[in-house]
Amino acid sequence: MKRYNRIIFKDNTVLNDFSPSLGDYFANTETIALVSAEDSIMIGSYLPWNHRYIDVSTANDQTAALSVEIWDGSDWTAAADIVDETASAGASLAQSGYVFFTVDKDSKWGRENSTEDITALSSMKIYNMFWARFTWNADLNANTALNYIGWRFSNDNELGSYYPDLLDAALLDSFESGKTNWNDQHFIAADHILMKLEGRGEIWTPNTILEPSRFLHASIEKTAEIIFKALGDDYEDNRKNASSEFHKLINSPVKDLDSNQDGFQQTSERREKIGIYRT
Repeated sequence: MKRYNRIIFKDNTVLNDFSPSLGDYFANTETIALVSAEDSIMIGSYLPWNHRYIDVSTANDQTAALSVEIWDGSDWTAAADIVDETASAGASLAQSGYVFFTVDKDSKWGRENSTEDITALSSMKIYNMFWARFTWNADLNANTALNYIGWRFSNDNELGSYYPDLLDAALLDSFESGKTNWNDQHFIAADHILMKLEGRGEIWTPNTILEPSRFLHASIEKTAEIIFKALGDDYEDNRKNASSEFHKLINSPVKDLDSNQDGFQQTSERREKIGIYRT
C-alpha cells in the first residue's frame, strides 16, 4: 500500500479503506456500487495534488458526471476545470484514464490534522493529510469495479508508436498465455520512474508531479526495457537500447513539479525544454 495515497470509499454511512487494494495494481479489484445521494470516494495525500489515474476493471455504463471537491480545512469546496478521461458517451468510469482538476482560484487546500474533524471521515483517525472528494450526479452501474487509483505514464498505443512489434498478438501470448496487453508493465515502469525521482530527492511523493505526460517517453522506454528483459537473451540488444534511452530521458531536467507544494502549476514551475527524444 502506498501510504501517501489513502483511498476511502464511503458506502452510505460505512467507510471502506480501499488503500491496500486500490493503491496496488496487483491487488484485488473493488466493486464501487455507488449511489449518488449517499456515496463518495475520498482520497488523501501528504501534499496538495491535481490528478489521479483510475484503472477501471469493470466499466460503468450509466450516464453520470464526476464532481471533485477539496477540503479547505473547514468545508468541502468545488474544484474547477475538471477533466475526466474516464468518461465515455456521458458515463464516467466507463474506461481507464486520468482525472485532472484545479482548485478554484478563490479556494485553497487545507491540511487536516485528523480525519476526526471531517464529518464524512470522522470515524477514522488518519493524520496530517489533504483530502479531495469524488462524487457523481447519478448512480453508477452496481457492477462497476476499479483496480487501481494512482499513477501511470504510458499505454499500449503509445508504446506501439515506438515499438510496433511489441503489440503483436503472438508475442504477447508467448510472454504469457492469454495476455492481451502490457498494462502490468506500464504500471511497473511508473513505479520505476517514481522511485528514481524519489531516490534523487526530486520528489518525496508523486503528488509533486503536476503534469504526468512529461514522463510519457521515459515510461515508454522503461516499459519496453521490462518487456525485452523478460523475453530473454534474444532481445538483449533491444533491452540495452531501451535502457539507454530511458536513462537519457529520466536524467534530463525534471519538468512540472510542484516546488511550492500548493497543487497549482505556477509559471515558474513550467519549463519549455522537455528532454531528449528518440529519433
